[in-house]
Amino acid sequence: MFEIRTLQADEHSFLLEMLYESIFIDESKKPPLNELLYSSDMLKYHTNWGRAGDRALLAVNSEGERIGAVWFRLLQEAERGYGYVDDYTPELGLAVNKAGRGQGMGRSLMLAILKQAKEDGYHRLSLSVDPSNSEAVNLYKSLGFVEVGIEGTSITMVTELDESEFIQQIRELEESHLRPDVRVSSEKLGFILADDFVEIGSSGRMYNKKECLTDGVFLDEMSIHEFNLRRLSVNAVLTTYRIDNKTKNSQTLRSSIWKHIDGRWQLYFHQGTVKNT
Repeated sequence: MFEIRTLQADEHSFLLEMLYESIFIDESKKPPLNELLYSSDMLKYHTNWGRAGDRALLAVNSEGERIGAVWFRLLQEAERGYGYVDDYTPELGLAVNKAGRGQGMGRSLMLAILKQAKEDGYHRLSLSVDPSNSEAVNLYKSLGFVEVGIEGTSITMVTELDESEFIQQIRELEESHLRPDVRVSSEKLGFILADDFVEIGSSGRMYNKKECLTDGVFLDEMSIHEFNLRRLSVNAVLTTYRIDNKTKNSQTLRSSIWKHIDGRWQLYFHQGTVKNT
């Protein structure tokens, strides 16, 4: 368990640790913290922290240990960072130390800072990420970040904050119909599925809504990864993602079409394909 809270004034040293951790360099070639962070290229990211446009959140575990952080700083063109877009878009950073990894903390921190940025009056956030850091790239894409350019060897990505909230809404809907408590309830599952719902299972069999509700569905323990969303129209979206099935120790590639029907988003189409491991 962990909680997310605001960085305190006396925690600047931990923010520096996380900033250092976030820089994607081979460990064998990475300079020491003081050498790297106090180089001319990096000073702009942390000097005089606490000025207008600075915001940082920390993740703290049940023992009170700080194990992750997310932050943004509003940089002007004269001091532009690697993820600079314009003078009105803060640049974001994220890091989780080894003790905090594998708990979904990175996503939780990102959701918290996206919400905070919107409350602070910003309309979008940018970031810079090494394209070979595939885990980070996939996380950012799943939260609505899109590539807008390249600075040096890094990708610049941007998310519109309203769009990020929408993507999270659809992801939560996608996750909801995988939960055992929903899958055993014809009422809960029926509310999610559109009347003309169609599914093509990983076996190749096709199901309609009635068959799903009457024949039942598997109650396996499943989790979503590499979630992406694409708008097909104002009232329809396509999602693609990978499912890790812990019960069967297998993976499937999934795609869904959600339609906005009768004032709410409903699952219109779903397909699964077994992934060779």
